[in-house]
Amino acid sequence: NTGITEGYLTVKLNYNQLYGEDTKEYNPPAQPSQGGDFQKGNRVEVYGTGKYTQLEVRKDHNSNAELIGKKYWGSVGTIIGGPEEDGKIWYEVEWDNDENVFGSSDPDNNYKPVSGWSEADYLWDYDTDKSARGIDVSHWNSIESDGYEKIHNSGREFAFVKASEGKNTPLDPTAREFLEGLEKEGLVVGVYHLGRPAHYPNGAYVEAEHFYEEAKNYIDKGYLRPALDLEQGEFDDFINAKYSVNELIMWINKWTEKVQELSGLTEKPILYITTTIAGELDGSGDTSIKEYPLWIVDWSNSEDPPKYGWSKWSFRQYAGGSQLEAGRGRCPGFAVNAGVDLNIYNGDIEDLKSNFLIQL
Repeated sequence: NTGITEGYLTVKLNYNQLYGEDTKEYNPPAQPSQGGDFQKGNRVEVYGTGKYTQLEVRKDHNSNAELIGKKYWGSVGTIIGGPEEDGKIWYEVEWDNDENVFGSSDPDNNYKPVSGWSEADYLWDYDTDKSARGIDVSHWNSIESDGYEKIHNSGREFAFVKASEGKNTPLDPTAREFLEGLEKEGLVVGVYHLGRPAHYPNGAYVEAEHFYEEAKNYIDKGYLRPALDLEQGEFDDFINAKYSVNELIMWINKWTEKVQELSGLTEKPILYITTTIAGELDGSGDTSIKEYPLWIVDWSNSEDPPKYGWSKWSFRQYAGGSQLEAGRGRCPGFAVNAGVDLNIYNGDIEDLKSNFLIQL
């Protein structure tokens, strides 16, 4: 008996313990507003599914209708019917079914229903003329031999690839292959470093030097600005070790200072953080952190993520999970039934190139 009668619990899943990956955080989204203003022929994507990990596809437009199958976040299709209303708003969608997921006669495990009715609250118009869509990947992901073309054809226009971690890991095993394959298909690409301030609280300069040494070929003209990835578990460990949020900001600034010195960059790197970390940084009173472009992890189905004092968000990871068990983001071109982190840029692809391509 927790004494909680209403509201949500925040659940932290430690991927180091479960899968050997980094800590992620899932905050169940607020109840969505009912709606969806689509026309027949509109292209839509699954975008948040409340307490579920997949979108339910039904034979008719009500919650009691026969379940036909399910779709993962990131699945795309075309509106062919609706809207219809039964207290919720429903649309009929014809699905592309080009993700590498298993189909089945069992509706609970059929991830390739041809068409069916779904709640409008969990569909969105991913118009790439207004908002560029992308992915972030590491060695946890597996791309097929012809997967790069499929990723490009799915509408993804940019990608961040993990380059390094901490102060002595070699270049991520798949980094070179992923960068070359994605770039060849026309995606705009860049690299990120997984920061380990809890492991090396006095090692910001060393981590920056290591990142640059491993990834310098990709911190150059024509690539996206590099990003610093700060995971929730690392943040928690840093604070639990009796360091302050202000000391973390000092660590970030030192890391940035050294990367800029080595690379010649004048702009700040992109900062990848959860909503929880963003709130803590905002509450520190140190406004220097707001100079970093915000890449926010927000897996809710809200139209816009929280900004926590930043003037705007630049990137948003809206679905994630590279493990087979993760059950969230899907994109054509990846291994059968494997997840992927899905992202959106707060602007179109030309805006992204104008503001984030390195111009050394």
